[in-house]
Amino acid sequence: MPQWQETLLYISNCIQLVALPALMVGSALLNKAQDDRAMEDHRALVEILSDVREELADLKLRTAGIARDTSEALQRPTLTDVSISDQTFVNMGDKPESDSP
Repeated sequence: MPQWQETLLYISNCIQLVALPALMVGSALLNKAQDDRAMEDHRALVEILSDVREELADLKLRTAGIARDTSEALQRPTLTDVSISDQTFVNMGDKPESDSP
């Protein structure tokens, strides 16, 4: 093997020995930044999930109340005459008369 190839190989090995720790440190810093970002995303998603669960519980309560009110309204007897004031009565059972022949 010629002398210049041995010198080139030696220089290449020295560069690799110096650059490898620098690459490892850079990689570790990038991984830490990614881990921090992932942790922030996780916290944000957990908070959003908590908000969604609260909204869902509230929605379930409201729909249960609506269903209960609806079933109670359906069980009431139907009224045919409703008194709006002392002088006016509206008959809810009759259809309005149409003027067409």
